[in-house]
Amino acid sequence: MIPRLIEADETLTSIAAAAVTDADIRAACIKVAERMELIEEGDSAVFKVALAAIREAERRLTPVR
Repeated sequence: MIPRLIEADETLTSIAAAAVTDADIRAACIKVAERMELIEEGDSAVFKVALAAIREAERRLTPVR
């Protein structure tokens, strides 16, 4: 899902899909699971996790100023 999101919207992020690590995905899963009722929103969970994982990777890769 992450590579498809990045390919589909070039304004989404400037990082490569390969930059999103398992740790980013895990952190995103935890954040999404805390905020949604998975039984009711299961279909959108993968999409939300993919977006959140991309954001996690961006935060990790952006130098602190």
